[in-house]
Amino acid sequence: MSTRPASICPAAPCSTSPVSSQGHLRRIGSRRRRLTCGRQALLVLAHLRYGDTYARLAAGFRIGIATAYRYIREAVDLLAALARTLEQAMETAQKKTYVILDGTVLPIDRIAADRPYYSGKKKHHA
Repeated sequence: MSTRPASICPAAPCSTSPVSSQGHLRRIGSRRRRLTCGRQALLVLAHLRYGDTYARLAAGFRIGIATAYRYIREAVDLLAALARTLEQAMETAQKKTYVILDGTVLPIDRIAADRPYYSGKKKHHA
């Protein structure tokens, strides 16, 4: 791993980061962190973007597997708390002229009569 400049990854915990804020750490009963907030964010981004396993991430960041799991779980929970609810998203969508939805096509069991739900791109019903 390369060394980052201090402005990108500070040695001290970030006071503005919700993951490292003293109130959050007190709420979850944690006293200290093995990684700085910048390294925690990098860990979470690596997991979310590339889907690396906890063991591989733990080895790369030189932390334990349980610690990697805990940091990722914490960040995902915080992101979920900050996200809009479905009702809020629908209210925003109703005010727009058009909305572009992006998602993943999941294969499901359908009978051949349900042709409208056939994905020509994925070549299966979805």
